[in-house]
Amino acid sequence: TKDELASQMNVMSKKFVNHANFALTPFNKIFNDSIIAKAKRSQIDILSSGYLVNNNGTFNSFVPFEAKLQMAPITSFTKVNFNDKEQLLISGNSLKVNTYHGGYTALKGYFMSSLEEVESVSKYGINPFHNQIKETAVIKMKNKNLLLVLANNDSLKTYSFK
Repeated sequence: TKDELASQMNVMSKKFVNHANFALTPFNKIFNDSIIAKAKRSQIDILSSGYLVNNNGTFNSFVPFEAKLQMAPITSFTKVNFNDKEQLLISGNSLKVNTYHGGYTALKGYFMSSLEEVESVSKYGINPFHNQIKETAVIKMKNKNLLLVLANNDSLKTYSFK
């Protein structure tokens, strides 16, 4: 129950007062047997980026993106109407490094108009994304549109298009 879990969490916060006490403790020493017996186990089999197909409101079919979109985490999809074509601007990368791996900066930015048509942003005069992209957005103006590219620890990049 929620009350039992809350009670267990209260015990944990008193038993493990800092991260060092908690870090290498085996799972069965953290939670009691009754909590472990009620636990739900989940398993991840696919780590690729992709999308779920909408089959009349049921989303049970996963389609992975092509290899060039698997090179780093995707953090942003922005709908862009560019050259009279509706496309998705796909961006990402991650510089959340630790001692096990470095940064992921191989996702240089892509426009996707279909699963078969994925083109680099550099084809359209946009500098490849070398940083961790936090967000992209399009602002529609009277005579043009502005594409905003916000990267972590970098200046805001803007591009205009019709």
